[in-house]
Amino acid sequence: MGNAPTAQARQSFATLNSFDRQFVNNLSQAIRRRFTFITVNIPDKRPGSVAWTNTSAPVPLALQEYSVVMERAAGRVAKRLTTLDTSKTAGMLKGIREQLMGPLAPLMVNLFDLVERVRYAGPDQKIPHLPIGTAQIIDTLELFILRVMQDDAANTEAGSVLDWAVSVKIVPHFDSDVVAPEALKEFAAMLMPPFDKYTKREFLNILAAGMHFVE
Repeated sequence: MGNAPTAQARQSFATLNSFDRQFVNNLSQAIRRRFTFITVNIPDKRPGSVAWTNTSAPVPLALQEYSVVMERAAGRVAKRLTTLDTSKTAGMLKGIREQLMGPLAPLMVNLFDLVERVRYAGPDQKIPHLPIGTAQIIDTLELFILRVMQDDAANTEAGSVLDWAVSVKIVPHFDSDVVAPEALKEFAAMLMPPFDKYTKREFLNILAAGMHFVE
């Protein structure tokens, strides 16, 4: 007689954001109890006014995220643009790193300062609160790098490109029912360069279309 087959436990993993999470509640309790939910939150706010590029140990998680985002976005772009000749990938990656840590470094600080303002906005502030994830920042930076390289944009024009990338990749996340229109309007009005053109206009488009919180 052959041995009877034994049952083997199988594990599956999936991700969902905070908005998708609400639909899980439509499932019965009997189904939901079969899943384990692990929250992967945004990193804690960087302490004080520590520079984003600070590498003094111990390095806060927010500053580690800054480095990871730079590396991941640069790696994606280098790999995409050298698909047909991978021998050039390392060289292109090095060049992108040098740009991000050199002439484009002030814009990287601008980007993370903007994200930080909305990520940790308190209820007493006239700033819309939205816990922007690391993936969204990587996508934004990747689009920015690609556009700069595609247009061969000068460093003086890069600010406008970053403004556009933020308007395309980050601002649409404010089309939700958790952001009050007054906060959006006031935040748009106080945006400073380089985010005072495309990003500001996209915020105002959300308000004009009524795609925001309504009590």
